[in-house]
Amino acid sequence: MSRLANRGVPWDISLETRFRQQWPTIIQEYITMRNFQSRFDHAKYGLLPKHGVLNSPSVISDDLPHVIAMGSVIMKPNISYFSKAAVNFQDGSLVDNLDVVVFCTGYNITFKFLEQDILPVKDNEVKLYKQVFAPHHRHPTLAVIGLIQSSGAFNAAIELQARWVVKVFTKKIELPSCKEMVCDILEKKKSLSANFYRSKRLTIQVCSVIHSESVILANLKSQEWELRQRW
Repeated sequence: MSRLANRGVPWDISLETRFRQQWPTIIQEYITMRNFQSRFDHAKYGLLPKHGVLNSPSVISDDLPHVIAMGSVIMKPNISYFSKAAVNFQDGSLVDNLDVVVFCTGYNITFKFLEQDILPVKDNEVKLYKQVFAPHHRHPTLAVIGLIQSSGAFNAAIELQARWVVKVFTKKIELPSCKEMVCDILEKKKSLSANFYRSKRLTIQVCSVIHSESVILANLKSQEWELRQRW
């Protein structure tokens, strides 16, 4: 963590800032890793990822190193296979006489209350403009709010989405053309692929600062359209 975070300032305030997001990725990676390693050696605790520290959302826990050091939690490699009452790991070790196995493998994005053509989902990906509006709908009468995995403040980003949706629904502002929205979606997907490793759990990952700014800009562009219509 950074010095600010060590003083009790939340992570998203000290590090997830607009200024920091403009830095080259290699610099962000170096500074973040240096700050993380200043607390303790993650490799010794089995917590050092094989990918870059910024290629996946980080989980910050003050308790985990302590319980690992005390032996309450034992770090293991990936599972190779299950036997009758044991788990066999890729390093050849096993844990026998198990009572319960808890899978924490994430979730699948589904909208079972809607027809597939209304809101298609493929490989856990939902193609939404600003993660809110489906571009193929002729009339914007359906919006998805909160379908993001944010690296910063979640509630602030969701509030901006809700405000934007209300303005669209009340026809105070208008969405871009389908082509423009699709281009924006592809650009965001390209950016996601460049920053994070490919995983079904990262398909809705956003930086709250960048995402919130993009929603604000969408509002401003739409307001410009509204003013032109009035004049």
